[in-house]
Amino acid sequence: MRSIAAATLLGKSVLIAGAGTIGCLVVLAARLAGAARIAVSDILDRPLAQAAKVGADEVLHAARDADALSRPQFDVTYEASGSIKALAMCVGATRRGGTIVQVGTLPHEPVPFLVGDVMTKELDLRGAFRWGIEFDWAVSYLSSRRIDVRPLLTGQYPLTDAVEAFRVAADKTRSTKVQLVA
Repeated sequence: MRSIAAATLLGKSVLIAGAGTIGCLVVLAARLAGAARIAVSDILDRPLAQAAKVGADEVLHAARDADALSRPQFDVTYEASGSIKALAMCVGATRRGGTIVQVGTLPHEPVPFLVGDVMTKELDLRGAFRWGIEFDWAVSYLSSRRIDVRPLLTGQYPLTDAVEAFRVAADKTRSTKVQLVA
């Protein structure tokens, strides 16, 4: 992600809000970029377990660990869930002068957002849309085995079982990513 490269993560504390496929890939990218501490939050336990498998140092349940997530303790936060509540949590969890990177796709309606908090904490709010050089980087990291995405693959299904594969993929309590194979 361009935003990971734009500001160094070397030695930084990072929070990723959302432990789905994109959030877990951000964990891998942040680790490659030298983050010292990587925490991930989510509302479901299974995605949090996946985030731990791919290298998160700490997993925080958004409801059970709300107090910890409300303290400004992270240098950089990534909102990867597409949730307005998660974005607000990122604002609270980011230290003064820190950076928030919006990766998840938010709803297409007006977003109630306290710009005053961004101003008073002197936060840098960025967007990242996963295009450009990042694709080349991903292919390079996968082919050189610098990252391992296999823990994210919940299962492989033949095309004849496509309906079941889509059912499994839709249930985030059972899957992260499924693959259809010929």
